[in-house]
Amino acid sequence: FDYSSTTSLTITKASSSTTVTCPPSATYTGSAVEPCSASVSGAGGLSQSLLVSYSNNTARGSSTAGASASFAGDSDHDASNDSKTFSIEGPGFSAPAPTIPATLVGQTSAQQTVTVTNNGNASLVFGAGAVTLTGTSAAEYTIVTDNCSTQTLAANATCTVVVTFSPSSSGSRPASLSFASNAAGSPAAVALNGSGTPPGPAVTSISPNVGPTTGGQRVTISGYGFVVGSTVKIGGTTCGSVVVVNPTTI
Repeated sequence: FDYSSTTSLTITKASSSTTVTCPPSATYTGSAVEPCSASVSGAGGLSQSLLVSYSNNTARGSSTAGASASFAGDSDHDASNDSKTFSIEGPGFSAPAPTIPATLVGQTSAQQTVTVTNNGNASLVFGAGAVTLTGTSAAEYTIVTDNCSTQTLAANATCTVVVTFSPSSSGSRPASLSFASNAAGSPAAVALNGSGTPPGPAVTSISPNVGPTTGGQRVTISGYGFVVGSTVKIGGTTCGSVVVVNPTTI
């Protein structure tokens, strides 16, 4: 007797294994942080690198960044994917610009305080002489107190710099406080936008500009260069009550 038989075999695809590798943390550099790598392996010698996709990787702080990669599969291997997370660490710099009042030419403004905050999650380090004045009118500003240079600020800690403004001419007198540190984007600049008021005093308007000759009329005088103790005469008569509201208003 002659016996024969036929058997059908189904060959399935081999599995693949995708692996994403990331450090526990990475340092913020001012741009997207991409410290991870990915690869896929499988039977039959499958071994290749993969493109890593990132999420939440553009800012330091409490949020966690993510990295993922996927292998679409091929004629011999099934698809696979993997993902990992990592933290982004680094110091931050935040310092609102001060509001500098208009100042008479030749005079010095009140002291203005600039407060720096480390809004990152790693130490913010300032070296010696880290704070300097730069810009067109830098010579018209003075650093009175520098409590930031040589300091190391922990996360959310602050330091201060105190400046004054002494305009040499009228109009806008722009400059900047420059802070050199280990933060991304260093040196950071804080705008100083003081303006000089022409020396005076000088009157630009009086309201109302008419009144009884017997006096007793309350008036508002606008101009510049007014200081406490100013004497006002109208029609040659000295006014009995003078209140200087500010350098531009009596």
